[in-house]
Amino acid sequence: MKIIPTIVFEKGAIEIIDQTLLPVEYKILRLTKVEDLCEAIRTLRIRGAPALGVAGAYGLLLAVEEKWGLYDSYYFDTEAAILDAFPSIVTIGAVQQVLERNAQMILSTRPTAINLAWAIDRMKAIYAKAWDAPVDMLRALHSEAVKIYKEDLEMCLAIGRNGAQLLNDGDKVITHCNTGGLATSGYGTALAVVFAAVENGKRIHVFADETRPLLQGARLNTWECLERGIPVSVLCDGAAASLMRQEKIA
Repeated sequence: MKIIPTIVFEKGAIEIIDQTLLPVEYKILRLTKVEDLCEAIRTLRIRGAPALGVAGAYGLLLAVEEKWGLYDSYYFDTEAAILDAFPSIVTIGAVQQVLERNAQMILSTRPTAINLAWAIDRMKAIYAKAWDAPVDMLRALHSEAVKIYKEDLEMCLAIGRNGAQLLNDGDKVITHCNTGGLATSGYGTALAVVFAAVENGKRIHVFADETRPLLQGARLNTWECLERGIPVSVLCDGAAASLMRQEKIA
């Protein structure tokens, strides 16, 4: 099973694949400022509703790192919150103020992205509570962000497991836009069905609609399929109906 590192929080920073460069160049961007994350969302360096939800949650951890981060260390990692060195003079109110300001900044990047707002709301529900100490709140925020990531990954795996049963060996599938690992926490939604079927030994051929004007299908779906050794053909958007009419699609 191949999980694409679409977005991870590692050693005080967010790391993403720059999707605007695919399939020509594979580049990991290390984001250390919320402003950089917002730019990445606006320019579609990271995109896809589930992935944006994870980005929103991780973005609030990044806000804390940016404001009170240590020169040669960090507070948050993939699985750990290391807050022993967090400044004792910082009040809960000060942390909440920084979180709220950055939450609004992140939300403004894609106001119609449902998962982004949903994830931010989950994080707000944590930091809006009454806490005895900032570090307790920050540990809870880290836990919630990791939970959002893991929940999405498990849902994607479940979609793949269940959907794979609907595909037969030799089937051909049309995709539109990108619904693979790049759009999620690393495995995919609709395209996960194909991935799981292939992992179960079925031979599947994908016809990836270009998905104009940004070519998420031609650029991203084809890249993901080729990364997994899945046969894929780029299909002009306007040709999809003809292919289905000829009953060449499962």
